[in-house]
Amino acid sequence: MNFRQHIAKYVTGNVTTDQLPCTGIIALEEGLDSPSLCILAGLSKYEEPSQIDYYFKLTLEELSITLPDKRQAAIEYALAIVDEIFDGTKDVITGTSEICNNAFVSYDFLSESKQ
Repeated sequence: MNFRQHIAKYVTGNVTTDQLPCTGIIALEEGLDSPSLCILAGLSKYEEPSQIDYYFKLTLEELSITLPDKRQAAIEYALAIVDEIFDGTKDVITGTSEICNNAFVSYDFLSESKQ
């Protein structure tokens, strides 16, 4: 998954705060750069969650990235899983299960069809 897909996974509640430094490393590997991103990527998962969250939010601000809403994040996360299935890094059964049980349950899509 790329940096934006990890952000979507975070918004859906499937990345914990202690995993955000790894998300920062992914951003650096993609060529993104900001002072707070470098700090975030260097933090240990054992740091205070408030400190990790602080540098994550600063990173987003410095890179002019806004968090997607829950609906958009669920869709982006599901599409990231589909990409992993297509490129062979995730098998179909595991990927489909993750889409149903992790990505789509984070937003109530059924409420949109009950109008």
